[in-house]
Amino acid sequence: MAKQGNVYTIPLGARGMVTHLNRWLTTAGDLSVAQNVTFENDMVQKEPAAAHYDTVGLAIEAPNGTFSANSDSTFAALWLPAQISAAIVNQIASTVVSSTSPMTVAITATCAVGSLVILAVGQRINKTDFPILTALTDSKGNTYTRQKTTGGSATIDSDVELWTSILTTQLTNTDTFTLTFTTATADDRAVTAANYSNVTSATTEAVAAAAFDNVAVFSSNTNTYVGRSYPALLLAVVHWPQTSAVTATWLGGFTQNASATSASLSSQISLASKLVPFSTAITAQVDWKADQVSTPGGTVTTSVTSTVVTGVGTTFVTDFSPGDEIVAGGETQVVNSITNNLILVTVGQWATANAGVAYQRRSGPRVITAALSGKIYKDKPDAGGNTGNLDFITLVSGLTTTRHRGKFVIAGKENAGQQRKLFSFNGVDPVQVLLGDGATMAAVAGPPADWKSTLILPP
Repeated sequence: MAKQGNVYTIPLGARGMVTHLNRWLTTAGDLSVAQNVTFENDMVQKEPAAAHYDTVGLAIEAPNGTFSANSDSTFAALWLPAQISAAIVNQIASTVVSSTSPMTVAITATCAVGSLVILAVGQRINKTDFPILTALTDSKGNTYTRQKTTGGSATIDSDVELWTSILTTQLTNTDTFTLTFTTATADDRAVTAANYSNVTSATTEAVAAAAFDNVAVFSSNTNTYVGRSYPALLLAVVHWPQTSAVTATWLGGFTQNASATSASLSSQISLASKLVPFSTAITAQVDWKADQVSTPGGTVTTSVTSTVVTGVGTTFVTDFSPGDEIVAGGETQVVNSITNNLILVTVGQWATANAGVAYQRRSGPRVITAALSGKIYKDKPDAGGNTGNLDFITLVSGLTTTRHRGKFVIAGKENAGQQRKLFSFNGVDPVQVLLGDGATMAAVAGPPADWKSTLILPP
């Protein structure tokens, strides 16, 4: 029994874990995913809600780039725990050659014990080999691990593979790599390698892969990846079956560190990296309803018992989001989905018929998120008005990236003509304010104009 210090096993509800506001720290306007909200289960055991909703925060990486002309390509990426000082040291190998297996590649620079070596290899003829290599060794006996293989296909003339090692024996410019391929016959093979300092593990926390058929872009946008360790060194490689006339440009914050290219053989490879010093985890969050009223252009028609609203001269796609309210003929309905600029669907059925009448839009709820990246976002609700894309709009950036947990406070409406306001406090930056359903936040202005610059003492 509870008085004896044992768990009281009689359940207090049938819903299991439910959101429960911590009244010491929050207000009813805060969302259950916020830092200052807790969960409570049937046993009245409490735990923070943020851990359930923000296991990886908004730290979704999508390394990408462009080619100077259309090309097939294969792509792979890794996420390695690192120190804040992690950095590229040298490109240590680079070659494009029509070679049989095994293949020997010269190492061109010294690599210290404890440094990370990453080798990338691609080929174009045996494009469906999976894996590409059956073994990778160096002349000093360091151990290498295959991290990711991205295979080609009948239409994609490329495949690529990544291997890593934390060196236990130093390499110098007299050493070599030996690559043993799945297919021993000759192929146009591209190999590049680099070494990095202050990487704490060669075991990836996350991978991404993609293959593209004759397009001018490469990316992991269809296969984004996330990790949980910070700082992190993100590594990505792309192989494309073209001569050096077709070049690649990295985007997404990635910088090329090593590459191999040829003017005569159709095989190129590029290795790039990005150091991510901190997580973009959620630090504060609120369910914000500005209640801002606007009068969009055009007219609308509704029918009794129908949920369809038909417009003439309307731009529903840009004017409304799910969860917004539409007011027509004195009746208010919540928008469920937007079909196109002339048709939207409401949650409830209309009780009145309206033909070609003016209408109003009242802004619905939006999830506002403060992140450890120093940015505050506003979401784009999905159908039904549920939380959709959390970082759809960046309201403000450049705020502190220290681990100060922020707080949102709802205020405003000093009078009927004033908008509701959302204030963000993090204890470091000037207070930020969002006016109504705006698309930006700004620092609260300096002292009011009627404040005096000198102290006036009472008589």
